[in-house]
Amino acid sequence: MHEYITINEISKDLKIAERTIQKYCKEGFIPAIKSFSGIRTYSVRISDYQEWKNKYYRGSGKLIKKIEKDLDLTKSDLESMSIEWLDWCKTGKLNGRPIGPRTLEIYEYYFHLYIKGLGQHYTKPIISVNNLREVLGSYDPKSFSTKAKIYDSILSFSKYLIEKKLFTEAEKLELKKLKPKRVFPAKRTVLNPAQYEMILAHLDASPMPRYNKALTKALLIFIVNTGLRASEVANLKMVDVDLNQGIVSVWLGKGNKNRKVGINQELIKALSLYLELRLKANPSENDSFFTNAHGTPLVRDVLIRKFHRLSKSCGIEFTAHGLRRTFATFSSNRGKPLNHLRIALGHADLGTTQSYIMTTEDEVVAAMRGW
Repeated sequence: MHEYITINEISKDLKIAERTIQKYCKEGFIPAIKSFSGIRTYSVRISDYQEWKNKYYRGSGKLIKKIEKDLDLTKSDLESMSIEWLDWCKTGKLNGRPIGPRTLEIYEYYFHLYIKGLGQHYTKPIISVNNLREVLGSYDPKSFSTKAKIYDSILSFSKYLIEKKLFTEAEKLELKKLKPKRVFPAKRTVLNPAQYEMILAHLDASPMPRYNKALTKALLIFIVNTGLRASEVANLKMVDVDLNQGIVSVWLGKGNKNRKVGINQELIKALSLYLELRLKANPSENDSFFTNAHGTPLVRDVLIRKFHRLSKSCGIEFTAHGLRRTFATFSSNRGKPLNHLRIALGHADLGTTQSYIMTTEDEVVAAMRGW
């Protein structure tokens, strides 16, 4: 028995014109592969053909009309379908477990980036290996993070399409072959103690308004001393921060996990100064902990932009996530147990925590002189 079946054989089997079968293969409706024997034609693996036939064929040359219509899904169709897909992700209907709010934001943003990247002229079906290859290929090889997030969102959406009987496992396996691979090393920023002090000194000398200065300084010291993610900091409520007990409660962090972290005297001092101004500007005790001078809650993207501006103004490169690595590195250099750091950072795996510790070669050389 041959492993593949030809277009001619499919045409005879289905009693459908060979030209129509050729069109279905070209559109990706039939899971075929291209073959060249004088002219372009297609062949289909027999197992894939049987799966496809059982799903779509109803005998006497009839295919499920709904599926034929779905071949012509437009960008607006995908936009509409994405609402249900994200709801399935949120409630756990798609994967069996709910997906966290930050992951949902990533899926939504990069799914729309995929749609935008298709341009006006794209091949059908709209979710396909060809289209995903084109979109991913339009990004610089250094943009690994963007490519990986687009890929993850489309792969998740393909699971949704499978549940809706609009996609096959075979097609999803083809998409998996395009999983981006990191070509260049990840750019990871981390501060050394001297740089950290320079940034604090730059802030103290800055002409920015008093409230904004206190807020920015509190945020900087907060992440360097707790290692919280930018989203976790932005989501803090007044009741989550207990200065008397020296405890910060983090609710529904990454992976919908809760944890508590301790706060030291340096952070308590910075937060006390900020809170003195914060409670004058916005006295409510039941809303966001970090707000601007008008009481508007701080959101993750604003926090990230705030650090970006500070980085440029002081001439020291760092990011919000880089401050998280700084916490891990400072704590490790002070001899803090790795397992304590894992819990503080909210990591499930100790290996992830180890990757956050960015000890430099110069530090190792200096330490080895005293061995």
